[in-house]
Amino acid sequence: MLSHINYKTGRISDMKKITDYAHNKGALVVWDLSHSVGVMPMDLHNIGVDFAVGCTYKHLNGGPGAPGFLYVRNDLIEKVTQPLSGWLGHSDPFAFDREYKPANNINKYLSLGFKENQIYRIDHYLGKEAVQNLLALRFANTIFEQSWSSSAIDHIQISVAEDLGVEGRGGYYDKTGALRDMIQNHLLQILCLIAMEPPVSISSESVRDEKLKVLKSLAFFDENSIKSDSVRARYTEGLSKGQAACSYIDEDGVDSKNKTETFVALKVLINNWRWSGVPFYLRTGKRMESKTSEITVRYKRIPHNIFSKDNEAKTNQLVLRIHPDEGIDLKLNTKEPGVSGFNLEELPLDMNLDDYYELGHQDCYERLLLDVINGNPALFVRKDEVDASWKWIDNIIDLWKKVDMPIEEYNSGSWGPVDSDLLLKRDFRSWKNGGAKKS
Repeated sequence: MLSHINYKTGRISDMKKITDYAHNKGALVVWDLSHSVGVMPMDLHNIGVDFAVGCTYKHLNGGPGAPGFLYVRNDLIEKVTQPLSGWLGHSDPFAFDREYKPANNINKYLSLGFKENQIYRIDHYLGKEAVQNLLALRFANTIFEQSWSSSAIDHIQISVAEDLGVEGRGGYYDKTGALRDMIQNHLLQILCLIAMEPPVSISSESVRDEKLKVLKSLAFFDENSIKSDSVRARYTEGLSKGQAACSYIDEDGVDSKNKTETFVALKVLINNWRWSGVPFYLRTGKRMESKTSEITVRYKRIPHNIFSKDNEAKTNQLVLRIHPDEGIDLKLNTKEPGVSGFNLEELPLDMNLDDYYELGHQDCYERLLLDVINGNPALFVRKDEVDASWKWIDNIIDLWKKVDMPIEEYNSGSWGPVDSDLLLKRDFRSWKNGGAKKS
């Protein structure tokens, strides 16, 4: 194999052209990235690189002695796992393909050369400070954990909105779509951290055990619920960040005949005692109004209003901001100051984490890679989690095909299609759009 490798060192902007040229000549490509900074596994995946070797982040240890990595293309994993037996393995979520069967095959080949405790499957969302703060919020504060169930919570929203389009990734994205690209890994992992039972320890396998229980408790869709409780769509022309934006089908590398979604909204139910009857609304999309990632916990109404009929207390709302301005926003009802009367007013208890800490100095990948070095697997995805999530996602994909689920449209720069709003309006609820930006 080595005699057929075209070995190059270069900038990421040139990698695609060189890789395509080598593939046209029938050669495999190995990239030496030991002097490159900012090249992510996702970049290598999108470009179609066969192999890459280099340092993870040179500034982790202050120099070229930083931990190294080997990137291997999915379909070549079978050929290299046994020769590499004994190495410490780690891979990002893009290494786990687009369906259960291919993902299971990759895991099977990895197990030939690595033990499960040597494999660190990275979902970079689990390295975000605000996402990790979910564990502290839930399990270090009695005030929240005691009311963290169907007894007090009406519903939960998880929204990850992007203001960019496919940005040159049309060929890759057209074979993937928002469901596989975002829901299967990032949003489901966030859902697990929100919904799981208390683990025995933050640094033990029990974190992953509890996440797996949630994934196995997800209610599967059927032919009726897939029509009423799921929405898929793709963006059309519009204004995005004040600039004219093209439609998805006009992006380079996109086949207009494909039914590839850039937006997904789902109503998800969890079949267990804690969350019985509490819907989780998941939403993600590209080319939306703003780049916003947040979790919104809506509490139930008070059982009896002791105030006047025109002075009804609003439902409490807990918002965990992942982006922008990582922090926590708790909205409470208070009495409006005044000489007489008893008027209620909703006011926020707002905590921006960067008011107390210097955030942004450590990338989420860096944070997770340090966990790899320290041998802490708690926030990495285990094989059985991958299997369970793909079985649930495959159920949605199969039903979309079976019922010929239509692809809705939404204008670039909007908050998604009308059907996404109707998904909640039918339940007398509404999406929380946008983040509370710090002034």
